[in-house]
Amino acid sequence: MRRISSLAMTMKRRNYLWRLHPPPPSKEASSSIKQSKTTKVSNSKFNFNLNDNVYIRPKSIKEFGISGRIVDIVSSISSGSTTTSAIIEGNSTKKRRLEDIRVSIQQSHNGNIKVGVRPSRLFPIYESSNDKEETLIIITPDTTNYRQLATSHLTVSDKVLEIGCSTGECTALVLRRLMLLYNSNNLHHQEQKTNVQTGSICAFDIGSDMVEQASSRVHSEFNALQQHSHQAADLQMPSYTDMIQFHKVDALSDPKRAYTHATTNTTSSTNNQSSKAAPNVILIDIGGNRELKGVVQMIDWVQSTFSQNDDDSVRVIIVKSESLAEELAKSTQSTIEEEEKKIEADSSTVQQQLTVMDNGIINQGQEWFTSLLSSFSTNTTSSTVATNHQRRAPTYNHPLKAPLVLSPKDDKTAICRFHNYDIDGCKNGTRCPYDHQYCHWCRQVGHTALNCHLSSKLICNLKYA
Repeated sequence: MRRISSLAMTMKRRNYLWRLHPPPPSKEASSSIKQSKTTKVSNSKFNFNLNDNVYIRPKSIKEFGISGRIVDIVSSISSGSTTTSAIIEGNSTKKRRLEDIRVSIQQSHNGNIKVGVRPSRLFPIYESSNDKEETLIIITPDTTNYRQLATSHLTVSDKVLEIGCSTGECTALVLRRLMLLYNSNNLHHQEQKTNVQTGSICAFDIGSDMVEQASSRVHSEFNALQQHSHQAADLQMPSYTDMIQFHKVDALSDPKRAYTHATTNTTSSTNNQSSKAAPNVILIDIGGNRELKGVVQMIDWVQSTFSQNDDDSVRVIIVKSESLAEELAKSTQSTIEEEEKKIEADSSTVQQQLTVMDNGIINQGQEWFTSLLSSFSTNTTSSTVATNHQRRAPTYNHPLKAPLVLSPKDDKTAICRFHNYDIDGCKNGTRCPYDHQYCHWCRQVGHTALNCHLSSKLICNLKYA
């Protein structure tokens, strides 16, 4: 009862602006660069206007990656058309687009203006309204956009919580971005002799092997960046433990410990103080093909946990989930069909009001999510099993290709996929933190997916490479 009342109070106090990225195809967007009265520009994916906040995608990992505001749009060719030129490399001929538009960006970290930027390099930085109590939630279905969103929306002092760090690819990109921002801001403030507060990362994963691999990868990245920083300028860099912490924890099964880790201010170690600082940027990637219920429960945990106090201010939540994006598409399509049939709108039916605008904003997004969360709360395990009985079991050439499925015993612990799909079983045995009791496919006890009477003839039993 306490959690429900707390969540209800949270929803009244905090607003959420939901977005889909990339946004739906727009009639204005095309494969060419457009310009109208030097106030609007488009690349092949996004539309931009004067004063929009954007991120200039770096050409290589050595580049800084500038974020800032569009202050000017200039046509470099009077005809206003986009042409191509042929570049001969060996025996092949490549076509390069000659963009007839250039934009000027006022950089956010130092105020300098960078001119002559190609629109094709621009990536949007989404913002919430001026309401300080509004949190931006961005849904994206793929890894590339997820990582670009994560890096482009960072500021120098952000406290980042990454839920589902896996082997640390995204974590390393976030660390690189924070360190480059720190270096750039320090150089800018050296004359004033002022200190710049560095950002930090708290990364979660439920697998010990994943945490170890991520820590090793990110530590190597940190050492390389630190060495480069010392060569570039005599800067006092923060230590590795000040900037990054990894924890093996499942926020759904152990929310108290997860909250403790997430709110520990790692930068306070330099001052020998124990303080708490809630994250203001939260990244959620708990498996691109993980079942929808687990993703929805994780978003619910984030919303109810980090919006309870007035001091907590989560600026942006970025969610990578194919299943959630697909559910949104189904829900909006259902709304369109109902409108076409001219069914009277029912104020109690959220989906009839759900729309995704051309800029990606999801109208009634929080209401849709609350309705989705409620549907999982009312569904029983038996109805879930019945649904699985009606579907054909997929084939997997590796256990980890199977989606993460939560155990019916607590709806928090994942069912072990190696135990279910590896012909040799799970090598970790009793040390494995995952559930070995329930079948991954039918969610009944007493057998594995390989031996399930519903799927034994359909699941590939060949040993993976």
